[in-house]
Amino acid sequence: MSYLLLVSIIFAFVLLFIFYGLRKQEEYNERKVVKDRRVGSELYDYYLDIIEYVTTGYYEDAKKLLKEVVDKNPDEYPAYLLLSYILRKQGMPEKALNIDKTIYANEKLSKRGKFAILKSLLVDYVENGMYKTALNAIENNKSAFKNDEFLLSLAKDVSYRLGDFEKALAYNKKLLDFKNIKDHSELGYIAANMAQQALENENYDIVKNLIKKGKKFNKNCESIYLAEAKLNYEQDNLSKAKSLFMKALNINPDIIDYISDDILNVYAQNYDDLIKDLNKVVKNNLYNPYIHIFLAKIYRKNENLEEAIEELHEAILYKPESHYILLLMLDVYIEMGDWEKVVEMKEELKDLESSRKFVCKECGKKYHEPTWYCDKCRSWGKVVTKL
Repeated sequence: MSYLLLVSIIFAFVLLFIFYGLRKQEEYNERKVVKDRRVGSELYDYYLDIIEYVTTGYYEDAKKLLKEVVDKNPDEYPAYLLLSYILRKQGMPEKALNIDKTIYANEKLSKRGKFAILKSLLVDYVENGMYKTALNAIENNKSAFKNDEFLLSLAKDVSYRLGDFEKALAYNKKLLDFKNIKDHSELGYIAANMAQQALENENYDIVKNLIKKGKKFNKNCESIYLAEAKLNYEQDNLSKAKSLFMKALNINPDIIDYISDDILNVYAQNYDDLIKDLNKVVKNNLYNPYIHIFLAKIYRKNENLEEAIEELHEAILYKPESHYILLLMLDVYIEMGDWEKVVEMKEELKDLESSRKFVCKECGKKYHEPTWYCDKCRSWGKVVTKL
């Protein structure tokens, strides 16, 4: 019996010891949770004040609070992120870069913290004009960045600034794919814009590659054919250049004012050929007044005044209240010496001028004279001309 009693007492003491240990651990955990909550609450209050200072532009006050946060919590990487952001805003990207580099080297950083600092570091590289370094860093971390829209956009911009247009176009495509946009026709215009840039730098092989890719994305992009036309003009392939300018016009005749000088240059005052080609475009775009106006100007240059007037009559059918077309007609009639028509045009212009009103787009108030300010709704720059 005495043996059993002794075993029971020992067992009871063991249980009491275990219970006491568990209780102490529980009290420790509770104290830790309370402490963490207190620290977390303090940090929360700090960040609320910091964010308020940053959004209102009080950067120096924000920096003082961030210093307090870092002094109490040296591994608080979000504080460093905010600090580097403020330094960039204050025009001190070199200091921001130094801070982010130092924090990025910290081995205690979590995977998430490392990624956040790396993104800030990339922005630092760009702000400091270190485009190649930024692009290398992105491409060395492709697996981490492939699903990050911000970094794909950054890679696109950096590639463009470096003049690596083909890579920039590839990143544009990745961005569309990331957003699940199936329509890639926008890439045709992006490729055309880059081709124009490459053309200015006389990088003809890159221009050809961009044109080829642009057509794959959007075969009806007039800008692609304009870039190709200019490339052929630069390489003295005038026949091909003329054909491509007309193709671009057929797709979008509204661009005529933008490319009129280029067309005149490529045709080198050979107005007969230009009139012949423009008439084909006009047949496909009968209701577009701008192409009629341009053709009328070419007829006039070629001293075909009757045909010029005919085209201007066509143009005014589709833009009947155009002050500009009436003035062109007036000039042609003066050149022809048709004074009856000159008087008639002047009367039409006078009637058009008298019917002109000035209306506020915001509230609809009408004015008899042009004005920048509407005294009814108190808006500026909203009063427009109505005929």
